[in-house]
Amino acid sequence: MRVTRSDLSALAGAAFEVLERTAVRVVEAAAADALAAAGAGRDGDIVRIPRRVVEQALNSAPRRFRLYDAAGQPAIVLDRCHVHFGTGSDTPNVRDLETGQRRPALLEDVARAARLCDGLGEIDFVMSMGLAGGQTLGQRLTDEAKRILAAKQRQQ
Repeated sequence: MRVTRSDLSALAGAAFEVLERTAVRVVEAAAADALAAAGAGRDGDIVRIPRRVVEQALNSAPRRFRLYDAAGQPAIVLDRCHVHFGTGSDTPNVRDLETGQRRPALLEDVARAARLCDGLGEIDFVMSMGLAGGQTLGQRLTDEAKRILAAKQRQQ
């Protein structure tokens, strides 16, 4: 099945409608504040993001950029012409490999998943894949952002 421009337009329209009418919950106050400052409506942690705010953000994003590997070498070009496969990010819970039960992610889960992905040639990039326990989601996201920024500064 081929996706047409009409299909893409309908999908984008539905996404815009969800963001503006249905709204989203934004648990990080700083993120909700930034969205409100950009023109989104806010009621506590419920944020309604108008189409114009989304379009402005999309139009301000670069059309192409590179990701670098751990050694600082160019690894991936992100643009409309290339397709890359990688892992998801920042899941607070995992399914335990031994018990099959859902539980909070541990640092060992993140390390195990990274080792697995490192050996898979089909995976182009690896994200953190887990928010290892002991903190609130907001604390974990803040700590993850600090780690990413520190790694970027070491590369420069």
